[in-house]
Amino acid sequence: MTKTELERELKKANAKLERAFETTLRNEYRMRNVRIDGEVDHYFWSTNDNPVPIDWFTDRGFDDFIPTGQKAAIKKHDDHFIAEYKKAQANRTSEEIAEQEFEMNAAFGPGQKIVNAITGKTYTTR
Repeated sequence: MTKTELERELKKANAKLERAFETTLRNEYRMRNVRIDGEVDHYFWSTNDNPVPIDWFTDRGFDDFIPTGQKAAIKKHDDHFIAEYKKAQANRTSEEIAEQEFEMNAAFGPGQKIVNAITGKTYTTR
């Protein structure tokens, strides 16, 4: 077998492996991919449309299958979620604020300083 034939066979074998991997992700793990220029850029869970965490790949030994855009997709998703959360917190009604304060008072007891790690707002329980 010549070097060219060997390279061609190796390319076919890699393509077959990638198709099998894609099928497994789609069927067994319920993922879908986003392709850019024909290449997989990142994966999302089909069930909730969230990007698959990098840990999912590394914990299973799939380090070589982490798409180049996975980290960027996760960051974009997280940034969007945090912006929406901050907006929702800023637009809470007085009833929602009172309910949350009541729950914090009940959960932590009096005199405890609670900090919202995302917004930075603090509240001292009564």
